Amino acid sequence: MTAFNRWSFSVNNDGGWFGIAEGGRLTLALAHGGGWHAVQNRQIGGLLAETLPGILEQELLLADLADVPRKAWIFAPEQQNFTDFNSGEWSVHALK
Repeated sequence: MTAFNRWSFSVNNDGGWFGIAEGGRLTLALAHGGGWHAVQNRQIGGLLAETLPGILEQELLLADLADVPRKAWIFAPEQQNFTDFNSGEWSVHALK
């Protein structure tokens, strides 16, 4: 919650995914429809920028909601070179 409170201005009213990657794990929360819809935690390996688009697609399918923005805000303090990127329809913003 501390990390979300720090960057809550980033996850605007349109909703989207907020994530924290540390200790080899990724915790993702989906803000949708004015509240939290889902929180997931999974193990990650390798570079987050390479694995994140696939993870987001999987979580989007599991959420089973219409009109979820393909936007993510990710805090990854252990991955020094993690930066903003676009992949397909996804827009990923690195929080520093």
